[in-house]
Amino acid sequence: MKFTVQLLIEDSDALPLCVPIQTFERFCERVEDVGLRLEEAKALVGGLRQQVGRAQLARYLCEHRTCEQCGRSRAVKGYHALRFRTAFGDLALRSPRWIRCACESAGSPASFSPLARLLTTHTAPELEYLQAKWAAHLSFAAVANLLHDVLPIDTGLHGEGVRDHVMKTAERLEAELGPEQAAFDAGCQRDIEASPDPGPPVTVGLDGGYVRGREKIPGGTGCF
Repeated sequence: MKFTVQLLIEDSDALPLCVPIQTFERFCERVEDVGLRLEEAKALVGGLRQQVGRAQLARYLCEHRTCEQCGRSRAVKGYHALRFRTAFGDLALRSPRWIRCACESAGSPASFSPLARLLTTHTAPELEYLQAKWAAHLSFAAVANLLHDVLPIDTGLHGEGVRDHVMKTAERLEAELGPEQAAFDAGCQRDIEASPDPGPPVTVGLDGGYVRGREKIPGGTGCF
């Protein structure tokens, strides 16, 4: 039996487009043949991610290419390769560089990359969350292996890459603390009370551990 999965893309400004995503054959003779296999599901989601991402960004570029002042379409200076990491694999993009219209504000660069306005980071927040969450429980290498097992993550992701992404996320979150950051790190109680109240949301992390006792009390565990 052959199965073909297709994606139907509908846009108000264009005719519906049907794009084939994945074709696979399956004969149901054993219990493990029922439903999708993990590798098939990952390939299916990976193909869906690529088509959906490209269609979204093509629409975004179409809507923002005209100048806000005069409505004329901006000229293209060139293209460069761009890679955007998501929880379902990397998006390989062809990012344009547009020439600014003559009526736009003076003093700005002559050209700009429109996708830089949207993709403020090259890693999707959802992937940053998954890496940071599991890195709190497992080693960086184990996190990379876990994500490879269950998601169509790009094969270039390794433990060192997970570490770099987690550290960058931590630095960004610490930078968002604002003027009250020093009060959390150091300072006397008077300085802490005088610092401004942090804006919502307020996140409190609680952690614990075991300390092994020097002498084991009879009937006890020797730890507290």
